[in-house]
Amino acid sequence: MSKNNKLIQFLNKIAHSNHTFQLQISNNSLIWKLQLIEGKLDYATYSLQSWGQIKNYLLRFSYDAALQIDSIIIKDISPSHELINQVIKQLVKQKYLKSDDRARLMRRLTEDAVESLLSLTQGKYVCQKNDIKLLNNQHMTPIAIPSLLESLQNNLQTWQKLSPFIDSPYQRPYLAHPSLFQMPVQSTSVSSAKLKHLLKFMPRLDIRQLGFLLKQDELKMAQFLLPYLKLQILQLHPPLPPLNEFFPNSTSPKADGLTFTSPINTSQFETLIQSNQTSKKLYKIACIDDSPAIIDMIQSYLGTDQYEIFPIDTPMKSIPLLFDKKPDLILMDWLMPGINGDRLCKILRSSPVFKNIPIIIVSGNSAVLNQDKVADINANDYLAKPFSKNSLQEMVKKYLKVLA
Repeated sequence: MSKNNKLIQFLNKIAHSNHTFQLQISNNSLIWKLQLIEGKLDYATYSLQSWGQIKNYLLRFSYDAALQIDSIIIKDISPSHELINQVIKQLVKQKYLKSDDRARLMRRLTEDAVESLLSLTQGKYVCQKNDIKLLNNQHMTPIAIPSLLESLQNNLQTWQKLSPFIDSPYQRPYLAHPSLFQMPVQSTSVSSAKLKHLLKFMPRLDIRQLGFLLKQDELKMAQFLLPYLKLQILQLHPPLPPLNEFFPNSTSPKADGLTFTSPINTSQFETLIQSNQTSKKLYKIACIDDSPAIIDMIQSYLGTDQYEIFPIDTPMKSIPLLFDKKPDLILMDWLMPGINGDRLCKILRSSPVFKNIPIIIVSGNSAVLNQDKVADINANDYLAKPFSKNSLQEMVKKYLKVLA
């Protein structure tokens, strides 16, 4: 991540303010909450943190007994800052967690929240000024923001070195070539027995979750799996939404475009966090494919900065949905149950609504599909499977005239 990142500049500016306030940053359904005392970070959390994640950290810290806590305590509470507080207090009260060790857990949750925040590309934030007595109830020494950001940036740079094989701890590995599984693999500390155990949880669990199983940091887990990925014994599914928004390697250029307004000396405010091109259009793209993996990949590759993706995994029901959404571009599979891309494209072209909407056929049947065939059904272009992130982005930009 670039040192010129506007979000990092914004957080550093907060650190130098020496003010005490609560900061909430949100992007759609995702919410981050930061509590600051005299410019230092007292605590941070975000809405994807949950009791399950706390349990994973406790396992990593060898607090196995804490997993016996009654889940009824939290079953009716949604993930939030209040949930984290209540669960930690219960862990201490019921003597599952030592009082002097709660700071270790809360610091790790805080680091996790801020690290995920660094990949945010747009959203809004609200600042509420508070008296210092209302905060500092976490029994954790407030963290100096500049040193925390420096540590997290170093971590992100290490992630970047894993590219192009790994982009995110939320990618989900799976066994691509079982016949190669017994091949000796050098430069890995993951034994074949451990890997065989992990295979039981693939591709349901992502790299981070697999790391929790082995009580390993997700970065070390990724480094362990890297040799298997290089040999294509393992391959990766993209992260599931909304985790696809947190890509250490792909978010840096976007994050550099963020602009912030300082909250200093303001008791309460709300402002949009937006890119430097404030007039940038949000394009609507319909993705018609009966394969959830392909839809997930397209959503992951295109992201949500300039595009709003409408996945349609039931082709026979696609026509009314398309008329309702009125997309700017349609990505369509060629071979689908019930109705193929040939027939669906001709139906859409018969309507004035879709006469000029770009339609791109996405198919692995490259032996049959060519430019002449595409022209015959009045589609605009085709993209062969498997496709890369760059090829998909360039194809979409070509027909939507999106600025790079």
